[in-house]
Amino acid sequence: HRLLAIYGGGHICIFDMIRRRKVAAMDLEEDITTVHKGDPTSHYVYLGTSRGNVFVLHVGKPDSVCLSKYNIPYGHLCPVSTRAKESSNPGAVVCMMTNPQDPAYLLIGCDNGLLVQWHLKNRSVQRQFLPRVVGLRTAAWYGEGQRVVAGYHDGTILSWKRNNPRTQSSRFKVFGARRGVGELDERNPIHRITSTKIRGRQILFVQGGRVVGNESSCIVKMVMDENTLDYPVSETVLGVE
Repeated sequence: HRLLAIYGGGHICIFDMIRRRKVAAMDLEEDITTVHKGDPTSHYVYLGTSRGNVFVLHVGKPDSVCLSKYNIPYGHLCPVSTRAKESSNPGAVVCMMTNPQDPAYLLIGCDNGLLVQWHLKNRSVQRQFLPRVVGLRTAAWYGEGQRVVAGYHDGTILSWKRNNPRTQSSRFKVFGARRGVGELDERNPIHRITSTKIRGRQILFVQGGRVVGNESSCIVKMVMDENTLDYPVSETVLGVE
């Protein structure tokens, strides 16, 4: 019955929803750009910042909140060959998600296009998904955690097989195969992608990505090809948030 509230400047508050009052607070001193809580029963919350760092917040009982000693500096996400150069110009963390089949792995993405699979126990990057494309907005696991899909500022959607991160499996856009809608049409950014499985079919729910002039916050349901999982075979506009 507690609410975690994030404010500008990295200010964090915990509210007790039953007693209707603030019970704990702290300052991170970095702007928090994304929050992820993988296990709903866990006391740990991942915080991604504008400087590319990931912190782990421990929300204890009854009324305590503190930073865990476990953290992921931006420099540790970068390849060793570019680490020194990139650490001085980090990208903001825009997405994090634990693998649904193996919670030891955390998908981390930054707006400069860095997208990696982080091994939580080994404290290292296990895979980097290439090529890097600037303007990453969101990413998610799908295909029972064996694939990664990412959405970008220009409306592009890319996917990879988890065990083949150096080669894209597919590249497509919302209603990209529709007659009269071409690759050069300006798109709204992809705001969010989530995935699920319904009656054995892999479904992606995509917010954004439509041709400019259409409602940018519409959610589109994409039913993926059941054999390859690479491309949508049907797309349906569900509504506006």
